[in-house]
Amino acid sequence: MNQFQCPQCQGYISTSNQIVFTAESESGIRGLVCLSAELGNYNVAKNENFELRDGEFVKLYCPLCHTNLVGRTKHKNLAEIILITPENKRYPILFSGIVGEHCTYKVQEGKIAESYGIHAGKYDLDFEGLIELM
Repeated sequence: MNQFQCPQCQGYISTSNQIVFTAESESGIRGLVCLSAELGNYNVAKNENFELRDGEFVKLYCPLCHTNLVGRTKHKNLAEIILITPENKRYPILFSGIVGEHCTYKVQEGKIAESYGIHAGKYDLDFEGLIELM
């Protein structure tokens, strides 16, 4: 089973099937957000009173060290976490911090190894040097 870590504190932020974040909406409301741990699955679990609108930019934080995970790359809409495979290989994962924008990138050696989501083509970027690899 894949695991996910915060790129800052290296803490584990996933359960068996979800990645847990603390989040802040554009209006400053905070809550927990759980995203599917399956790359390309855009199901979200959150408190029903924590309202997020499509197109809204959401700040996503590590629930352990509270580092802002969005904007760590050259593109300010993308969040970064680390995927650890069962073979103990580590890959940066980038995904949109915009509600309803379905795009996820698995990065290997500074290049996109895999992309997911109907909006993956929106970020037609040169990923060379986009993130500083660990």
